[in-house]
Amino acid sequence: MKKTIAILLVLVIAGAGLFAVPATESILTINTKVLGVLELGIFSSAQTGVSTFDGSGVTATATIADIDQEVAGPAVSNTLYLAVRTNQRVTTRVGLNASGLKNGSLDEYMAYNITFGTPDAGGAATSQTIAAEAGPTEIANVATIAPATGLRVLNFPFDINITKTQYDAATIGDYEATITFTVTAS
Repeated sequence: MKKTIAILLVLVIAGAGLFAVPATESILTINTKVLGVLELGIFSSAQTGVSTFDGSGVTATATIADIDQEVAGPAVSNTLYLAVRTNQRVTTRVGLNASGLKNGSLDEYMAYNITFGTPDAGGAATSQTIAAEAGPTEIANVATIAPATGLRVLNFPFDINITKTQYDAATIGDYEATITFTVTAS
């Protein structure tokens, strides 16, 4: 009797496979993740492509030519570009923290100006005088990047200059300042 039940059970299971309905669809599930990108760099020319952007340019040195104190007019650095590569879908703000131009080891400082031109994404120019003092000047919102989708590179041109009046007020020596740019998504 046990053999009969076992044989019938095998026949039922095998018969079910013979009369099964063939599959008419197959399902493949695909998963991926797009990571957030938010990086910046300082460059001597505008950055044009998202794939050629090289974030290793985050530090740069700009030398402002000496000016003759007998001649009017400012000394201006070459135009530099703060480039931001992002895919953020929220408002992104560019800020800076700048120290005064310090005369070597002396406790003397010279004021200078940072002027931002119109970024390639539109917007108004911003000009800021960095005071002749030891403490840093912080500007929380030099530029704003509007929310958008997709990976993109935005260039913010800027100049650094020292006016004749600023030079005239300074003592002889070599001056140096540090400007740190920040970018934050909110």
